[in-house]
Amino acid sequence: MNMAEITKVTTPMIPRENLGSHRPATDQTFELNNPNRVPTTRNENQVKDRDAGGQALRDMLGRAAMAPLLRDGAETVQQLQKMVSMLQMGISTSEIVNMDPMRELVRSLFVAPDRLADVLLEQDGAASLFKGEAFNVLRDILGRFENNPNVKQSIASLLKTFEFNVNLDNSIKTILFQCENLLDYMFSQDRKQFGSYLDNLANMLLPNRDAEEQKQDAPYAGSRLGVEPKEAAAILKNNLLPLLGEIVVKYYQSESIRDMVMVVVHNLVRVDKGTPEALREAVTDLVDTLSRLANLNERFGDSLAESLARSADQVKLAGNEVMEKIATIIANTLRHHEDNPNAMRQAEYLLMSMLQNQNSLMNILHFILPLNLSGDERIYAEMYVDPDSEESKNGKDEKGRKIFLAAESERHGPMEMCFWENGERVELAIWCSQSLLEPLRAIKRPLNDVMLYHGYTMTAFSVEELGKPHSIIQVFPKLLDRKVGIDVKI
Repeated sequence: MNMAEITKVTTPMIPRENLGSHRPATDQTFELNNPNRVPTTRNENQVKDRDAGGQALRDMLGRAAMAPLLRDGAETVQQLQKMVSMLQMGISTSEIVNMDPMRELVRSLFVAPDRLADVLLEQDGAASLFKGEAFNVLRDILGRFENNPNVKQSIASLLKTFEFNVNLDNSIKTILFQCENLLDYMFSQDRKQFGSYLDNLANMLLPNRDAEEQKQDAPYAGSRLGVEPKEAAAILKNNLLPLLGEIVVKYYQSESIRDMVMVVVHNLVRVDKGTPEALREAVTDLVDTLSRLANLNERFGDSLAESLARSADQVKLAGNEVMEKIATIIANTLRHHEDNPNAMRQAEYLLMSMLQNQNSLMNILHFILPLNLSGDERIYAEMYVDPDSEESKNGKDEKGRKIFLAAESERHGPMEMCFWENGERVELAIWCSQSLLEPLRAIKRPLNDVMLYHGYTMTAFSVEELGKPHSIIQVFPKLLDRKVGIDVKI
């Protein structure tokens, strides 16, 4: 089942009062206008309304599935730059802007150039999930059966499930957070009823969130699940998802609601396929596939599962200084929405952009680099790295490594750079403002000398004026050819 079909779910909502009872989901109808009333029979109109909700979600997801790849490469840092500017300028008399902790947090977000390597390594360590003995084993298996599509498919499914498992708690927090944002776009009566439902849902899934919020000053930060992951997935599928279908139908004219529901459904899929049981099933599937091709040690499956669990724990503990600070800034701004509504809206835009970076189609390394250069000049940079990029060179496809850097400079405006390397060959393209064209073109000879000194040959170099920013799919067109879609059933 592809991503556009993941909402083919027809189990109706159980009544709100049953959320805390831990009873299994029943085949009852939840009405948005009266969530406490549960009719004993379902008429034909109710069935049509329910099916229309699922169809609306499917249509919306089909249109939006490719949206993350179509956006500009510097969209996230552009949103970050706008938000920082709003907080610093103090558009309204906001307590946020005047608070010393927030002022210090914004200042510390920018790193000095001499720390760039450390920040890159830190973000790479937090973003590169597939490290450790288990993944060395999987790489060895791929090498031994590189021409077997079943082995490749089983390993790809296992890696995807592992990533879902590592980020399961964050996916649940995102679901609750986005559902709360829906309240701002609903009628007062619906807002009251849906808000009450969300309170019960949050109390069940994250019962200790209030205490953790007081410690962390961030929504749901550090909260632990109040139920087992498998039960949490069942509650979200059988309770929340059908209600979202009703909301999409009732508010079909609201593009904001459709966008937020898309994010909720995407993360619901991640929760459903990220449980420990799902990870174990993925390991079992790989073992079954390999057992048809080779003799395996009877402990192979258990050892692999245990190693993956250790790797997951290590990844969850990995830090990301820049992302943690951005998340705290967003959380503090949203918590004080009454002080600065303009900054709050910008925080929502930034959050949505960051969530899009987690899309399953974005299977390339991604870095956010706010830099503080000499003096007071700041650069907001966003970098994408594809270590296995294919480019058409000399009439044939050649594999290499591609790096795309999109930057917003407070002094020189936007700039983009694309670097492609294959063995000893290097190609470099730069797009910038008109004032930088000649200075950058003048570095071709010294840059070529540096390349030669390090054993590289610069086969192409260009500097052009930046017009319309490049989208991610323009830079990495092969992303659409990769099998990275969500292939799950809810």
